[in-house]
Amino acid sequence: MDALIQDLRHAARILRKAPGFTIAALMTLGLGIGATTAIFSLVNVALLEPPPYPDPQRLLVLSYAEGGSQDGQTFHYVRERAHSFEHVAAMSHSSGWNLVVGDHAEYVAGVPVSEAFFDTLGIMPRLGRGFSHSEDSPDGPRAIVVSDALWRRAFKARSDVVGEVVLLGGVPHTIVGVMPPGFRTFPAADVWTSLRLSPTDRTSNYTVLGRLQPGVSTAQAMSELEVLKSRMRDDLRGIARQRTQAAQWMTYQRWQSRGSREELLLLLGAVGFLLLIACVNVASLQLVRAVARRHEMATRVALGGGAARLIRQVLTESILLALAGGALGIAVAGAAMRTFVSMVPGNLLDGRQAAVDGRALIVTLIVAMIAGIAFGLAPAMGVARLDIRTTLWDGGRNTAGRQTAALRRLFAVAEIVLAVVLLVGAGLLIRTFVNLRAQELGFDPSNIIVAKMSLQGSSQQTQEALATFFERTLARLDQVTGVTASAVSNNVPVESGLNLDVRAPEGGIINRATAVDWRYVTPEYFSVFRIPLHAGRAFDDRDQSHNAPVAIVNDAFRRTYFGNVPVLGRTVHISAGLGDAPRQIIGVVADVKGLSAAGWKQGFNALGSPAVPVIYVPVAQVPDKILQLVHRFTPTNWVVRTRSGADVIPALQDIVRSAEPRLPFMRFESMDQVIAHDLATQRFLMTLLTVFAAVALTLAAVGIYVLIAYSVAQRTREVGIRMAIGATHRRVVLVFMKEGFSLVVIGGMLGLGAAAFASRLLRAIIFGIHPLDSVTFAAGAALLLAVTGLAVVVPALRAARVDPMIALRAE
Repeated sequence: MDALIQDLRHAARILRKAPGFTIAALMTLGLGIGATTAIFSLVNVALLEPPPYPDPQRLLVLSYAEGGSQDGQTFHYVRERAHSFEHVAAMSHSSGWNLVVGDHAEYVAGVPVSEAFFDTLGIMPRLGRGFSHSEDSPDGPRAIVVSDALWRRAFKARSDVVGEVVLLGGVPHTIVGVMPPGFRTFPAADVWTSLRLSPTDRTSNYTVLGRLQPGVSTAQAMSELEVLKSRMRDDLRGIARQRTQAAQWMTYQRWQSRGSREELLLLLGAVGFLLLIACVNVASLQLVRAVARRHEMATRVALGGGAARLIRQVLTESILLALAGGALGIAVAGAAMRTFVSMVPGNLLDGRQAAVDGRALIVTLIVAMIAGIAFGLAPAMGVARLDIRTTLWDGGRNTAGRQTAALRRLFAVAEIVLAVVLLVGAGLLIRTFVNLRAQELGFDPSNIIVAKMSLQGSSQQTQEALATFFERTLARLDQVTGVTASAVSNNVPVESGLNLDVRAPEGGIINRATAVDWRYVTPEYFSVFRIPLHAGRAFDDRDQSHNAPVAIVNDAFRRTYFGNVPVLGRTVHISAGLGDAPRQIIGVVADVKGLSAAGWKQGFNALGSPAVPVIYVPVAQVPDKILQLVHRFTPTNWVVRTRSGADVIPALQDIVRSAEPRLPFMRFESMDQVIAHDLATQRFLMTLLTVFAAVALTLAAVGIYVLIAYSVAQRTREVGIRMAIGATHRRVVLVFMKEGFSLVVIGGMLGLGAAAFASRLLRAIIFGIHPLDSVTFAAGAALLLAVTGLAVVVPALRAARVDPMIALRAE
């Protein structure tokens, strides 16, 4: 212990005596370790941290490898027959409600859940209970469980709140429970309503989860499911029968991270490259410094210091430097986390809070220790190979041996290789983002305000009442100064909407019922978004409830269902017993960018997805049964086109509030913001990878600069002799430029080869370009040459300014 303390003191004193080296190494390590710690913290929360429920390893979700939800009949079938589970429950997609408590009204996020849902998660209400069997029946009493935050906010934390009746969506609900502080579901909610799911429900809108019996493994549950599958194919109906074979149990943790795994692992790999570059850079600095200390080390050995002790001393210095870099890295990570979290798209963390926690600190410590040993090995090996007699006989001149010089060149090449991989990756994501932004939207998003509102359970649930409500408020809104057009729909372009089954149309090229994206709209919807009409007419006053049902389809629907034949006058029929009559197609509009909820092929976001079939119907002709279904799963969108700079939100709020005081808006945003949300993941990945690539390129350039500058310093005598016997300045510059550019070319070629392999891993998240895009690779190589070329030229020009007389006199 005394020897260790002595080594640490000596290491600290040595590092203080070399402030330039120490500061450069600390900054490099702090940047690399800090970025790695921050990204690991994100990965930890999204992929590694177990869900906040007891015994999370016993919590499984019934899912498919390609994603997707279950229907009601599958849930009831599994719940009744899967004996591996202590509890089986279901939940639906997040939905919005308008909550009224006395004079207090607000919009709250809600999640419909089945009975035993809280038992399945393993957390029961702090007050009251969960849902009973009768409350979860289709015709049972309406009940809700509220969050601790809502209980404190809206009910003033009253202990007698259980049993109180409140209006949720205009419908009385009884509060049966209050959840404990910190409890949350994914998606987050302030109220949980009873799911009331029928055993014959065929809509695929539900997540089925179960808690394993004590002592039962996931493998046993899977074996039981395989037995059930053969019976499910015989007993179930609709799409559930077709998808049964692909069903599987997966852990809740894996299910929760399914939408962010690839993106976060990509960032973790990229920041790992950055950390490697930082370590290689510090190792290269260490080698330079080790050469400068060769005479010191030889003297200490000659005075009786053993080689083992000197090696231990060098490694101690490296580890101490790494630990100090790790401490700086934690500070960098804290600052980086604040920036990263502000940029992270909602789907990557799903509302979870990311921070540099204990696990991240432990990883930082381990990384720092490994880094210290890694970049300390090279100088330690140099000490082990030290020739005392030769070193002391040199009279104090510190020159690098061939092995040391070769190792430093290898380090420089390695930095360039890693930097090129990051440069190409960032270039591919930049070009992807540019391609997405350049996509033809099919509509004009400028100066459009979108106001979202939940109508779930409100009094506006009948065809006549809803049409009158919209017509009255839109007429007033059109009179507001600054408003040029307004409309209402259950969906806006870019966002995902509702899907319904449509029967195979007569005379079409599809002979089976399929799911199709479905929208209700008021007549001015196409005018607000300036969606071109390609055939027929738009909706108008003729399309009322007492007239023949009509529909408008997009070009993708026409092509998919009818080919290239005219479709005006043909009929489409929404199936599944929702009470919708056959509709005559009266118009065809242009395709607009949007995410499909109907299972059609799509990309990673709306702008990168091909057009999918869409049916538009006038809101005045939507059956009440469909209206209730629509408002259960999607919000209502008020869309207003304004003159540039006009603020119409206060007027919109006043107009709607005067018509329906208990219908608060969820949020307001522009269509440009809606598009920005769609691009959020690509922007996040592009920004971080570009920053990592820029830092990596800078570190690689610094490594090349240090290498050539040191070479110039080492060869000062040689340069003096060359110039004394007639060598020109140009010749001297070319000697060092050749040395530097040969390393750049070798590293660049190897880096482009490595990038060609690594870029294939980006195939799923790039758009409009090939993973081996020649323009991106050429741009990366050009940028590398420009930056590293400058790092080579500067010290080479300095060599040409050496005065031969001064260089020889120094000898």
